[in-house]
Amino acid sequence: MLCYIEGRFLMKVDVVILTKNSASTLRHTILGILNSVPVGNLIIVDGCSTDKTIDIANEFGAKVITCSSGIGVSRYKGALEVKTEWFCFVDSDIYVFPSWFKQLKRWMELERVVWIQGLTLEHSNIFASYALSKTLTYARKGCVALSNALIKKDIVLECKDWIRNNVHAGEDAILYEFVKSRGYRVLVDTTALCLHLPDCFFHDIYALYRAGRSDRLRRKHFPILYLGVPLLLLKDGFFRSILVNDLRLTAYFTVMLGLSYMLGFSEIKKDKTEKILEKIDKLGMSTEVNQLIAKEAEKWETKFKNLRRIIYV
Repeated sequence: MLCYIEGRFLMKVDVVILTKNSASTLRHTILGILNSVPVGNLIIVDGCSTDKTIDIANEFGAKVITCSSGIGVSRYKGALEVKTEWFCFVDSDIYVFPSWFKQLKRWMELERVVWIQGLTLEHSNIFASYALSKTLTYARKGCVALSNALIKKDIVLECKDWIRNNVHAGEDAILYEFVKSRGYRVLVDTTALCLHLPDCFFHDIYALYRAGRSDRLRRKHFPILYLGVPLLLLKDGFFRSILVNDLRLTAYFTVMLGLSYMLGFSEIKKDKTEKILEKIDKLGMSTEVNQLIAKEAEKWETKFKNLRRIIYV
């Protein structure tokens, strides 16, 4: 399959997007993809949305699959529908910039590279230095994530761990371990930019809660060992605070993120707690998305050009 973009024909790739009540961001996500990627099939794996997510997906002619299982199973089911050798995973709250795919596809022929991802720009109106610390850490060290990835279909379907464990978070780390165990490589191109649309201050509190729940389900270690996670977050927060010269990050990592993780792991009033955190996450969604995209793109272009590079992780 070929697609005509920017005066030339490009090989099409399928795109898989996971959704659940994603109406506030999905349209921006799809428009960004169509402006960057030579799309073959647009595949939506939906976790039983109750808002207008499905209506938006249908507007763009997407193939919609319903899956109420964990995120690992959802990604696997999406990959089963893919018809191309390589395909893209893009999260429903990610906006990929126009040159995103062009930058990533350069590395498809590299030996043993099966997973290529771009750089996620984070933002926060509540805690700007926290968002900056995340973006700078991604740019300097790389980050394993399926939120914006060009990946080989075969390697996704070979990995069965995220199906057996029905994980709700951390599926990218599971796939990464599998990829490395097979002797393959993962590459991060920090010139392939995308923007994470939610405010990361709220979003990460909810993300750590889901990570705690996922770790409880997986139980790879003795439960008492997971009590050390807040200490690991303390260490990360300390180094991030030095990176951006803001000691408040240490407290945020240890108290807010650490507590959220432990709430998830303990599963205290899990259904009620998750609903509250999900609503808080939605509060961080900007209503001026187009302005946000333009502002963050300009900031990266003017301030962080020196961090553009290729990282093997």
